[in-house]
Amino acid sequence: MNHKDEIKLMVTIVSRGRSEKVLKMFQEENLGLHYVSLGLGTANSEILDYFGIGETEKDVLFSLVPAVKAVKIMDNINNGMNLNLPGKGIIFIMPLTAVSKLVERTLYNDVTDADRQEEVERDMDNEIKFSMVMAVVNRGYVDDVMEAAKGAGARGGTVLHARSVGNEEVGNFFGITLQPEKDIILLVVPQKIKTPVMQAVSQAAGIHTKAHGILYSLPVEAFGGIS
Repeated sequence: MNHKDEIKLMVTIVSRGRSEKVLKMFQEENLGLHYVSLGLGTANSEILDYFGIGETEKDVLFSLVPAVKAVKIMDNINNGMNLNLPGKGIIFIMPLTAVSKLVERTLYNDVTDADRQEEVERDMDNEIKFSMVMAVVNRGYVDDVMEAAKGAGARGGTVLHARSVGNEEVGNFFGITLQPEKDIILLVVPQKIKTPVMQAVSQAAGIHTKAHGILYSLPVEAFGGIS
């Protein structure tokens, strides 16, 4: 992929049903490659009561956006959706190493020289300050993951339900039986606590526990909102 035409993955997590408003904001930028998943927030009841939040069901929106527009779009959604208010959601940008040429051409079809110049002039700090930690565990062990993660400094996360396929060889390698029903917990954490969070979650819900958890971490290039 040409560096100047990079594509970014933007993840927006908002309360159930609010993704429609986010999609309209993307449509204003002529961007239409999105995937929506249903998730659950992991904030405990004390936090929900404190902020007056009665609903933890989430929409998780995965969007492909041109790099030259990514931060501008993120800022517009962050402000338009009031994501800096407690409980409204979060939005973040992650790098991609490659996409199909057709997707690249489609997403850059409406990019102007002004967009490119604005990105050049934007004073961006390229240092990675956040990471997304993804824990994939057997269904029913979300609390174990979140207790360990919060003990290491994480504030909250989002849960997606999934089903693993083709896991027999992995199970044989680790000498365990892997259940197909999984929970995927997404945690956006400051880079400085990424390792402690992963170590704590691995100890509490790692591959050799009943949760049989597998952990990943991905860099987050820009971040907005409060989870």
